[in-house]
Amino acid sequence: MLRLARERAEASTRSVSDLLAVASHDLRQPIHSMGLAAALLRQRLRGTPEEAVARRLVRSSTQLVELFNGLLSVSQLDAGRIVPQMRHLSAGDLMRQDRRGFFRFVERVGDTFRWKGENVSTTEVAERLTAFPGVDEATVYGVDTQLIADGTYLVAEAEGGASAAPLIVGCGGWSKRKTLYGGDQWTGREAALLDPQRDAAKIRAFFIHPSWARRGIGSMILEACENAAVAAGFTRFEMGATLTGVPLYQARGYVALENLEVPLANGESLPIVRMEKQMPRTVP
Repeated sequence: MLRLARERAEASTRSVSDLLAVASHDLRQPIHSMGLAAALLRQRLRGTPEEAVARRLVRSSTQLVELFNGLLSVSQLDAGRIVPQMRHLSAGDLMRQDRRGFFRFVERVGDTFRWKGENVSTTEVAERLTAFPGVDEATVYGVDTQLIADGTYLVAEAEGGASAAPLIVGCGGWSKRKTLYGGDQWTGREAALLDPQRDAAKIRAFFIHPSWARRGIGSMILEACENAAVAAGFTRFEMGATLTGVPLYQARGYVALENLEVPLANGESLPIVRMEKQMPRTVP
């Protein structure tokens, strides 16, 4: 009797999986419509006390879509409509060899952070941050790994003493590619190479450790990036600066061209300023 009951349960599960797999598109549409309606409601309530409620609706709709998509994907897998492809996955710790030949853990690569021996994505970090009281929303940035691959991303380190590892106190880079801003998760990236005779090199992804702010570290990294770009043939620089960085870049000769709004995954937008700097031409 137990075997018969198990067979019936398995048959019932397969029937449900088949139904969900076949009707996945039709079932997704109402969920997506709910999300769009919540986002529209939030836009209309922007600046009002009710905006907080609409913000929670957007977040709940997003979580519901992710949960539903996961359920449908599992159903398609069970129904045999998705054939998994096996590939090698290296789950080991990321390490780097420094100039002195020592190996140490990489704290951060692209959209991945190191946390207690594990690699976690920026979205996972953001989800954990919003669990704290008083934190309503969080957006975590990741560096475009194309900068690392091109060898145009710089870090400033402070010696940690006799037994402590060096501390990364600042970072930033420049790019010979068209992308103006955004990490690996940003869908608007353009990997096409720039023409130094016509285009402006991009100044990208500057971050300074809060405990090391206002010590000239940002200016030092920026100067190193500009010098490297000039050595590559560029005479103009362009960036998408967050509002907190605008005073620094203005002091370094950058001029604001236009204000932009970058949409975030939670429905908010990040204001940035597109800025440019022209290097003085040298007389031969």
